[in-house]
Amino acid sequence: MVKINGEEIVIHAMKATKNVIDILKKLQRAGGSEGGPDGQD
Repeated sequence: MVKINGEEIVIHAMKATKNVIDILKKLQRAGGSEGGPDGQD
């Protein structure tokens, strides 16, 4: 098992935050421009 230290927690949090932002951007594009090239994934 990997020992979690403060730095690793920060890295995981940053990755999770980036994933959430990417998902929100996808949803925004899908809702803003229906039928657009990035609307469906």
